[in-house]
Amino acid sequence: MRIAIDASRANRGQRTGPASYAFHVIRELVNRKQETGNQLVLLAAEDPLPEWGTLPPNVSWKKLRWVGPGWTSLRLPLHLGRAKYVVFWQLTSSLTYLPRQTRGVVTVHDLA
Repeated sequence: MRIAIDASRANRGQRTGPASYAFHVIRELVNRKQETGNQLVLLAAEDPLPEWGTLPPNVSWKKLRWVGPGWTSLRLPLHLGRAKYVVFWQLTSSLTYLPRQTRGVVTVHDLA
């Protein structure tokens, strides 16, 4: 199963709150031995920071070129509409527009 994860906030040098959470959750998923045959695709607008290290064979980094606002409302939906993912996980309290074939998971950090 191809699973895409929005790693844009996790790929920042200075992380606080949700960005720190995203980095550690994604890193744990990447570092676990994957015996299920799932393929993880990490999506971000930049190249991965060195602290990601070497990614295992079942994990890839997809750099989606983008500058400025509109990452969640424009760039991600554009890519997701072209790519074939079974699940898309967004760790930023809002879920982007998804094509019909893709299921979405969102992490909500605060309901206040």
